[in-house]
Amino acid sequence: MHGTIETLDADKQMVTIRLRDGSTRELTVNSDTTIRINGQPSVLADLKPGMEVETRYQTGTDAALRINTESSGEPPFAQVQGEIHGKVKEVNAFARQLVIETEDGKLVTVDLDIKAKIIKRGETITLLSIKADTEVIVQLQDSASGNVAATVEVQ
Repeated sequence: MHGTIETLDADKQMVTIRLRDGSTRELTVNSDTTIRINGQPSVLADLKPGMEVETRYQTGTDAALRINTESSGEPPFAQVQGEIHGKVKEVNAFARQLVIETEDGKLVTVDLDIKAKIIKRGETITLLSIKADTEVIVQLQDSASGNVAATVEVQ
């Protein structure tokens, strides 16, 4: 099915697609849904209204099996203000925080926004998958509230 993303509801894990004939179809996104932007694994939060998509869904349940799109050119996060390279010293999944020891020995606490992507070898992983002493590169987003991660790349 081809169409344009009309609305997204991350809380309900729903995406509404406007089809070429003008009708709409609401699809449920779950852990079995594969989302790719420009061929790269992505998550629901990376999708934006107005993106042209090709989807496959399970007949009868409207559960999305696949959502593919080419990027609209917009970055999925606020402007990155820097990078942090280092080793994870602590993972606090409840607070969505990482404590990272930088290459110069400083400890830096990084908050993970709900939209933050955590990637290992091109695949999206969960915060709980990160273990102490894991090497990471954190891309920071522009934030008045301190160090907020846009992406965490696990090495």
